[in-house]
Amino acid sequence: MISQSVMAADRSWLATVLLQPLEDGQSARVQLLVPAGVHLASGLFVEAANAEGQAAEWLVCSPEACRAELVLGPDGVSAWKRGASAEIRYRSRIDGPVVAFDMSLMGLTAALEEARGTP
Repeated sequence: MISQSVMAADRSWLATVLLQPLEDGQSARVQLLVPAGVHLASGLFVEAANAEGQAAEWLVCSPEACRAELVLGPDGVSAWKRGASAEIRYRSRIDGPVVAFDMSLMGLTAALEEARGTP
């Protein structure tokens, strides 16, 4: 499992991203944890610079966080490996502005190889 937490300039937590290679060795499951209270109907989107954006599916919310998930197919994993960053977007509340920020993808190729147990 690969994880990365993203903080705002004021050190407030924006998201934690967990990436797990799937058994086929080419795809990956991405789970995103974001602050509780987000506007679920507005969705949560992830877009690497060189790939089509994807909407994540909400799984569960607790008083601490909401969790969403998406699966990257082989093309999506390749795009993430080639990219320097991915943009994450969600609405913090029904009447709030869209929260959009970049997550670094630097080191992702090496991390995936390590997670898969390949040199």
